[in-house]
Amino acid sequence: NFMKLFRTDQGLKHGSAIVVFILAAVLSIVTVALAGMLALGKQLPSELGARVALLLGCSILCIQ
Repeated sequence: NFMKLFRTDQGLKHGSAIVVFILAAVLSIVTVALAGMLALGKQLPSELGARVALLLGCSILCIQ
């Protein structure tokens, strides 16, 4: 997480603190979700439509 700290510091110095903190929060959520998928042995669906729906649903949850 050194890079996260470095990027946060750079963002704060350049006046874009809100963007930096939102991106850090979203990346934390995505990291936990991917780690959970790996830990549980889950895979993306093989069908394209189901895969797109799953990724779209995860993206919507991250945006909210």
